[in-house]
Amino acid sequence: MKKIYVVNLKGEKELFSLAKVFRSARRAGASKDLAQKVARQIEKSIYPGIKTSEIFKKVNQFLKKEDKGSSLRFNLKEAMKKMGPSGFPFEKYIGDIFSAHGYDVSLNRKIKGKFAVHEIDFLARDSKTLYIGECKYRTYPGERIDLAIVLGVYAKFLDLKGGNYFRLPKSVELKPMMVTNAKFSSQAIRYAKGVGVGLLGWKYPLNRGLETMIEKEQLYPITILPSLKRYLVEPCSQAKLMLAKDVLEENPDKIAEIIGVERNRILPLISEAKILLGS
Repeated sequence: MKKIYVVNLKGEKELFSLAKVFRSARRAGASKDLAQKVARQIEKSIYPGIKTSEIFKKVNQFLKKEDKGSSLRFNLKEAMKKMGPSGFPFEKYIGDIFSAHGYDVSLNRKIKGKFAVHEIDFLARDSKTLYIGECKYRTYPGERIDLAIVLGVYAKFLDLKGGNYFRLPKSVELKPMMVTNAKFSSQAIRYAKGVGVGLLGWKYPLNRGLETMIEKEQLYPITILPSLKRYLVEPCSQAKLMLAKDVLEENPDKIAEIIGVERNRILPLISEAKILLGS
């Protein structure tokens, strides 16, 4: 096909990639044949200057007609943006992800460093590492985590490391970790690599990003379910119902009582979760 330039979320022009469309559909669980079908359909409908957000909508609409489960999974990035406006549900969600990957997790701690008391979003520990975790939740398209934020994370870590709180055996290393649903600037990545700040974000590290951790264990946020109303995100967070699969593991009547809704509001969520997870 001829070269066509589209407009990305940052408002910049970039060359349209049919391979990206194919890969995104496959990543959502579409079969190879369906992904190729989606790519061909998008190829016919795009035009110079089309926004990547519009392409996203077209892909989703096509998947919805052909494979509802893939359509739901395709909305992962948008679902994470529905956790706002506060970052607290996101922090709890990240805690659930690390727990599912074998870490012992504690959330929202205040810990004294050498010179100051710091608010810690999460601590995550396994047999070799204790991460001091900082979460940065973003809702606007194209937002990135820049150098200034990573500088702050490292400064906090140094003060905490210099304090007396963390007394670990030599076999366990204390490390700083920055987690976001957005992407990192190139300067932030360069600095983090240099000083040893762990970064986990959208498609970073390559093939080991946040979306990979989610998809590997089917840790999709409850906000990916279309029937979940926005005003229920906070009650679900308070009730520790942050994963879509949580609605399949609890009694519908109990969920309804906990978050303060009628039982018939829960049943569509269960149906959607079953489609999403292939249950």
